[in-house]
Amino acid sequence: MKIKENYDMKFLMEVNNDVEACVVEGLLDSCNIKVKLKYDTDIGGAKVIIGKSAMPVNIYVNKEDYELAKEIINSEFEES
Repeated sequence: MKIKENYDMKFLMEVNNDVEACVVEGLLDSCNIKVKLKYDTDIGGAKVIIGKSAMPVNIYVNKEDYELAKEIINSEFEES
């Protein structure tokens, strides 16, 4: 499934760091929901050079996947 342009993306949640973002991305990807990760600051691009980041990450999904993604995230957190 291809991620559409940004205007078709909807904010799903913010997580504390790359590790949490990877967990959420993996969970949603296993349900065929693709995500786009956006860093809260301009320094986010530096992670490519220096490795993992400890800064907040915003997670976006395609608008048509938003409700399902929200249900998946909420059900996973409720079961934990």
